[in-house]
Amino acid sequence: MARVSERLVDIAVLLLGSWLGCALRMALQTFYEYDPMVVFPALYAQVVGCAAMAATVQHRQRLLKWYAPFVLATTTGFAGSLTTFSSWMGSATTAVMGLTSPTWSGGNKVRRAG
Repeated sequence: MARVSERLVDIAVLLLGSWLGCALRMALQTFYEYDPMVVFPALYAQVVGCAAMAATVQHRQRLLKWYAPFVLATTTGFAGSLTTFSSWMGSATTAVMGLTSPTWSGGNKVRRAG
């Protein structure tokens, strides 16, 4: 029973970290919509995700002693959802749901096809 509860905690913190990473990525994408567009839209998310990963790896042993699932939530959940994986999932969701995006110069807003 203890192993099942440990797995449920792992899944819960992974989901929470992933949700926070995706939410932050959507918030950071809004920087892309302002003119002049200085950088590509994923740059902000990549920088924040890499910084979160680096900080977690740097303090890994201390974090494992404090609360081991936090490392999983931060690295795989938060940083993974904030960086490239989130872009891929966004594109897959857009394709599956039949949504289209306007051209890159028009921002990153999604609308129904048709």
